[in-house]
Amino acid sequence: MTIASKLLGGAAGTAAGGAVAIEDVFSTDIYTGNGSNQAINTGLDMSGEGGLTWIKKRSSADNNVLIDTERGNNVLISDSTTAQFDGSPDYFSNGFSSTGFTVPNGNRVNKSGETFVSWSFRKAPKFFDVVTYTGNGTAGREIAHSLNSTVGMLMIKELGNANDWDVLHRSTEVLRLNSTAAPLSGYAPTRFGDGSSLVRPTSSVFTVGNSGEVNGNGQTYVAYLFAHETGDDSMIQCGSYAGNGNSTGPTIDLGWEPQWLLVKKYDDDDAWHIFDATRGINTGSNDPALYPNSTNAEASTTYASLNATGWSIDTSAGTLNQNNKNFIYVAIKAED
Repeated sequence: MTIASKLLGGAAGTAAGGAVAIEDVFSTDIYTGNGSNQAINTGLDMSGEGGLTWIKKRSSADNNVLIDTERGNNVLISDSTTAQFDGSPDYFSNGFSSTGFTVPNGNRVNKSGETFVSWSFRKAPKFFDVVTYTGNGTAGREIAHSLNSTVGMLMIKELGNANDWDVLHRSTEVLRLNSTAAPLSGYAPTRFGDGSSLVRPTSSVFTVGNSGEVNGNGQTYVAYLFAHETGDDSMIQCGSYAGNGNSTGPTIDLGWEPQWLLVKKYDDDDAWHIFDATRGINTGSNDPALYPNSTNAEASTTYASLNATGWSIDTSAGTLNQNNKNFIYVAIKAED
């Protein structure tokens, strides 16, 4: 049995004073498929605490696979509207453990000789939460969550039918995780509102409208919530920046160095991008990117660089730095 190769981080621990440390709640792991059961050691107690694991094949085109502790072995695909389906035995038949998860021999998660990355988000206040609920068809419905924090980004997927992934970021209105589209005009009140206007989430609840994509009567849903925190114990921030079209692009100040970035141009069509320091975010050279809305294999070009207090854009490419266009991001802190 091969254990995943982990290039960043180590054993889970706690920060000074007993606070949760980033290595307790987030892990990026890369591995090579072996065509048999393979244990991926993330160091996260997912079986005890709950959370989400997101797997993407790097070396060739294939779907983004999302599995969480609230839905058993059922699989969702972020680059598709497809309803959830039973992942046994080809995706995820053995569940989560106190140290990670196991992948079976399925082509999308463990094909022999192919390379993969997994991103694991453990549930924790001020970081991440997973919520499942049954819709009632009533606009303005409040759903409780446990972030105890500003909600930086919220993603909802209806589980039983082919429906879009609805995304609400604190800096914009409704986006689609499975699409390159800009925010959808007029959709916010029926997705994240009271039917007539958008209602932003609070530190304890988020609001859904009466659209079948988020609150159809009798339909089931999963919501993934990412916090936005700027205090001394911040581990995650969700913000935005304006492109300038130059090869020396904007610098984003977070107060700490990030290890994982999700970026999307939000006022025009363009792909979602995921970067992480385990696969490489390299100053002045290629940065491997993967795409939540696409099956595409990993592609590398010069996109960004990291620094002790944030990150900067190193390209004039419109996907990350089109002049006079705006971009949203989710950034997760590097280990100390």
